[in-house]
Amino acid sequence: MNNQNQSRRILIFGGFGYLGFNIYSFLKEKNYKVSIGIRANQIPKNNFEDINFIIIKSEEIAKLAELFKGFEIVIIASGANSEVCSKNIINAINTNIALKAKIAHAAIKAEVKRIINLSTAHVYGKLSGFINEDCQTTNSHPYGFTNLGGEQSLKHICFKTGTKIINLRLSNVFGSPKSINENCWKLFVNNICMQGLLKKEMIIKNNHLQERDFLGIKEFCEIIEKILICEDDKINFDIYNVGSGFSTTLEDMARIIKQQIFIAEGFAPKIIFKSTPKKQEKLNYSIKRLHNLIQYKQYKIEHHISELIKTINN
Repeated sequence: MNNQNQSRRILIFGGFGYLGFNIYSFLKEKNYKVSIGIRANQIPKNNFEDINFIIIKSEEIAKLAELFKGFEIVIIASGANSEVCSKNIINAINTNIALKAKIAHAAIKAEVKRIINLSTAHVYGKLSGFINEDCQTTNSHPYGFTNLGGEQSLKHICFKTGTKIINLRLSNVFGSPKSINENCWKLFVNNICMQGLLKKEMIIKNNHLQERDFLGIKEFCEIIEKILICEDDKINFDIYNVGSGFSTTLEDMARIIKQQIFIAEGFAPKIIFKSTPKKQEKLNYSIKRLHNLIQYKQYKIEHHISELIKTINN
C-alpha cells in the first residue's frame, strides 16, 4: 500500500451501519483518511470520541457539495433495508433513490472523483441459476427496484462528468459487527449462529435447499479497499457483482455453523427445518467481472464463523 492511496480523503454515508462502520474501521486501521457523514439526529449514544465524522445538517445539493469539498471518494453505505421498504415505500424512494441523486449532483459540484454505491443482488429478482451483471433486473419488490433506481440515478447524473460511478451488487455479507448493537442479527448466518449459541438450536424458516452466495465481512472490506485503490482506466464497468463466487445451501451453512460451535463450545445445536423440503435451488452468482478487476484474499467460511462465535460470546 502506498502513501498516495492512503492520503485520499474518503467519506462514508451510512458509516454507523453494519457495512459502513465495518468499512470505516477497516480503513481507519490501515491509516486511510476516512470520515463518516451522519445526520445530527442519528449520532449514536455510545462512545464515538475516536470516530472522525461530519454532521449533515441539510440534504440540499449546495450544502452537501460544501461538505464534500476535499473528499476524493464517497462511499454510499446508507439505504432502506427490505423490511423498511416493505412498510414505507415513500421512505424507500427518498433514501434509496432521491438521496443518492442528491449525492451525485453534490459530488459533481465538489469534484469528487469516485462514488462507490452499495447496492444489492436482489435487483435481479429471484436469486437462482446463473446470474451475471448482464442479466435482467426483474425484482418488483420495493427493496429491489428502489436499489436499482438508485444505481440508475447515479449513473445517469454522473455520465460524462469527472465523477466515476461504481455500483456494487452485494450477495449475502455476514460476520462480526463492530458493535453488538448494530442491526445485523437478522442476517441468516448471524441469526442462526446466535440461535445456536444461546438456544442450542437453529431454526431455518426458508427452503433449506436454497443456495446462497455467502461473503464474510472482512473479505468484503478487503474488496472495498482494492476497489478504492484501483486506477480509473482499469474500471471498465459501472456495475460489479460482489460475492465469494461459491454457493452453499442454507442447510449446509447451518451444518458448518453447528460444527464450528461444537469445536468452540463442546456442544452441537439442533437444526430445525420449518419449511417443507423443496427442490434444490442452485445459484451461480458470477463475480468474474470483479475478479478481472481486482485480486483479493479469499477466506474459508469456517474462518468467518469462528470469528462470529467469538463476537457473540463476548
